[in-house]
Amino acid sequence: MLRFILLPLLAVLAACQDPPPQRPVHVMLRPYLLRPGVDPAGGNAVVVYLNRDDGRVREGPGRAAGTPWTTLRVLVGVGATLPSSLSLRGDERVTDEGDGFERLERASGSQVLSMLRFMGPCGQEVLATAWSNDSPSRGIYRAEMQMDELHLQYSYGAESHADHLRFAAWAYAWYMGRPCSQQQQNSERVPSTGTRIAPGGHRNWETVSIEGLKKQDEWRRASPTAFAKVSLDMNGDGLKDEATLVIDRARHHSGLRVCFGKKNPNSPSKCHILVDDDLEDSYDDMGLMVRAPGCHDYNTVNDLVDASGKICSRTPALNYFREGSSTSFFLYDQKTGRFNRYWDSD
Repeated sequence: MLRFILLPLLAVLAACQDPPPQRPVHVMLRPYLLRPGVDPAGGNAVVVYLNRDDGRVREGPGRAAGTPWTTLRVLVGVGATLPSSLSLRGDERVTDEGDGFERLERASGSQVLSMLRFMGPCGQEVLATAWSNDSPSRGIYRAEMQMDELHLQYSYGAESHADHLRFAAWAYAWYMGRPCSQQQQNSERVPSTGTRIAPGGHRNWETVSIEGLKKQDEWRRASPTAFAKVSLDMNGDGLKDEATLVIDRARHHSGLRVCFGKKNPNSPSKCHILVDDDLEDSYDDMGLMVRAPGCHDYNTVNDLVDASGKICSRTPALNYFREGSSTSFFLYDQKTGRFNRYWDSD
């Protein structure tokens, strides 16, 4: 009898208690909670759901219902490193699938790590890890893009390269509040370094005139290529890559381009724009040199201020220097498939 009296009393007391406090959402994520359909996903992430058919935000009760074939689950998390990049060791088998897509695969126990790497909207590199594959082209993926100190993670079902590109564009457009206004090309890729370089992928880049530079600046005559072009194996595949100072006359920009070496001379070039400067003549003062493999001290990496340290590499580094002033160098990270820029002088 006492039990029957106490149970309702306990239920009433429980209803009167305040709900357990929720973990506060990180300050960088709070603006997203003001947008329609967004929910907290712990203290360091928020989540929103998009229709797979048209990319529109799902709202109302039950918006989280659905499958990767009906809904894109988009999560914004805090962190300057993509979670998926931590699973890369550098010994993955890389297969070129065409259309600017590379598949990275590695046996991991009884399972096989399978990841797509491609260039998404506005030069954002995308890493898409396969959760399940019904066929080589059809599967469920979790993709990630690095967005400054936040990362964008979204899951979906895809049946083609076009699906991957379309969903990347939708996730990017929701995050930015607007779609990317630049048309991405497959001929040149812009790696996601920490530096806020302008997205490239333009077909208008052309190499600067070596003879013109030699006539213009005496210091350039010490190099057969006027310190405007060097060859080195940056990605460690045994092939010579070519780094050159380039100019885009249509946009009045100058920059630095690296094109990976290729075994088949008839295959398309894979080029990366490492620097895209909005001053057309800024290349006048810049030069390139090869730095031998080894350990290098630096005081800044990418956009991180006062991030000093030492980096050791078995591959050569690309020195990118301003005559009589500051010097920086680029190294290719085989684990993440990205270039990092290090500064070793002010």
